[in-house]
Order: sequence, then structure tokens, then C-alpha cells
Amino acid sequence: MRGFLFLKMQMPGKKRSKIGHLARLFNAADVLLAQKRMIHELSGHPG
Repeated sequence: MRGFLFLKMQMPGKKRSKIGHLARLFNAADVLLAQKRMIHELSGHPG
């Protein structure tokens, strides 16, 4: 997922801003999933 930030740095102009927007969305989703996973693991539920 974090590869989008690398792409953003290489793209000029409008494409760059579009990629940057996607990167922020994917990074936000990644953070939310990581938090959810952490809560699930800490709660001790199997699976």
C-alpha cells in the first residue's frame, strides 16, 4: 500500500495530485485496518 506515496513523488502536475489523493485514501484505509487488527488481537478473540 505504501508504494502509492513513492508514485506520487514521481508524477508531475494533475496526475500527481490524483495519485496523491489516492495515496491518502489508501493510507487512511491502511491505518484503519491496522487499528482494527490491533484491537482484535488485544481483545483475545481467536481467528
